[in-house]
Amino acid sequence: MTLPAAETEEAPAETEAEDTVFTDEKTVRMVQAALIKAGYELEKDGRITDTLKEAIAKFRTENSLGEGTDITNELLSKLGITDSATMQKIQEKLNALGYDCGEPDGLSGRKTNEAIEAYRAKENLAGEGVDAELIEHLLVNEETDEEAQTEEAATEETATEEAQTEAQTEENQTEAQTEETGTDEEEGYTDEKTVRMVQSVLNENGANLEKDGKLGKLVREAIRIYRETRDLPAGSVIDDELLFDMGITDSATMQKVQEKLNSLGYDCGDPDGLTGKKTKASIEEYRKKENLEGTGIDQELLDALGISR
Repeated sequence: MTLPAAETEEAPAETEAEDTVFTDEKTVRMVQAALIKAGYELEKDGRITDTLKEAIAKFRTENSLGEGTDITNELLSKLGITDSATMQKIQEKLNALGYDCGEPDGLSGRKTNEAIEAYRAKENLAGEGVDAELIEHLLVNEETDEEAQTEEAATEETATEEAQTEAQTEENQTEAQTEETGTDEEEGYTDEKTVRMVQSVLNENGANLEKDGKLGKLVREAIRIYRETRDLPAGSVIDDELLFDMGITDSATMQKVQEKLNSLGYDCGDPDGLTGKKTKASIEEYRKKENLEGTGIDQELLDALGISR
């Protein structure tokens, strides 16, 4: 990604970054995904079609970005994303810092989005997604790494001791969590909204849980029992298999479902990523209209709606 040039008295009205136009498949796919999330009806195929250009033009006008259909840095920043090359650098940097983006493929998937928001929260960065502030924190500041490395060399022994202390603390925390929950398995989905939906389904099946969105010991035990009674793999993790069996999905995908159904004329209310009465009624109405067997949310429904997670 080309960053804006520093301002000088002779700086041109438009910077090089503003002139950059992105047409590569991965960047286009991220733009399509962001526009779909914003309510536009598009195919996420990585191709620049007339339909995509119309959506970009409308989005630019609605967000005071001026006329045009090009994919520029200004458009990407407004959508909370960046070009695929820069996204890959962000993923690599976050992975190196201990955040889990998965394979650095230059696409903004669920793990990458969660890692970005976790980093923003830790660094007290306002806003969300990828913007100039995030890029400056993660990438631009790397230009001073050589100076930082010189200073670090003088305190290498102290840094090693701190790392060892931190590792020991993390190990102790892991042991404490294992003792409390009875598990050291992968966390799966742990965000508040997804946990709240799981708690609601568990309560419908006889549990008596507070629907607070917290994945505590009682919730894990209820999940473990539910999995056993439903012949699902043992454990207490909230994964896609558990969610589909419950007829729900994670909150991010649920919001996409709500937005898509609303755009098709169904009434899910505000797309908040939670399964309320309106959302459930709209899902069943859509399934009936499309002759989809089963109930709730499953892969067949997501495929019919053209939604990927």
